[in-house]
Amino acid sequence: MRFLRLGVMLALIIGLFVAALPSMAAQGATIDSLVVNTADCTLTVTFTVQDAGDYYVQIWDDGVLEYAVGGATAAGATVAYTMAIGPVAQDSAGIGVYIYSAASGGTYYDDEDPYNPDFGDCNGSEWTDPVAASADCPNPTPSGFVVRSIPAGALTFFKASLDAYTGFNLPAGETWYTGTAEDGFVEVWIACQATNIFVPAENVVN
Repeated sequence: MRFLRLGVMLALIIGLFVAALPSMAAQGATIDSLVVNTADCTLTVTFTVQDAGDYYVQIWDDGVLEYAVGGATAAGATVAYTMAIGPVAQDSAGIGVYIYSAASGGTYYDDEDPYNPDFGDCNGSEWTDPVAASADCPNPTPSGFVVRSIPAGALTFFKASLDAYTGFNLPAGETWYTGTAEDGFVEVWIACQATNIFVPAENVVN
């Protein structure tokens, strides 16, 4: 009888351990947002990971891998990659956007397929890293900036200082490309032909 009890206890322990394995060892990633900027023809993909590892954004079109970008990512991190838009909707509507990790022989964690927003006139010859500044767009969207809401509007500043007020405010109810918070301010991209400005971090909703 004692051996039977020991056997039952051992089976329960093994069962609990096995049940815990997926949560202990699993990686994962979830797409947070996909934003097309038709002003400079870029796509920004933002995603959040569970565990540390190498994660990549892949762009597929008609079964062909058009572009991939990524790298080492810390556990729990939210990262954004911006890329110049290449060919879209060749034989089928939209493209496929995938989050991929080479761990465990290769795993796809999340995707938007088909992804078929309004690309405007953006239909380049190939998907690439964001293009450099040009005469038409001397200030392209900085890589790593993501779209966030500034619901109540905000005072704007030339730099991260209350002494550098620009004299104008962002209107309420708008979303903007924004960088990370630093010294109580967040940098905001306005347009290709404009200089970036700063707003108080408290006005920005992540």
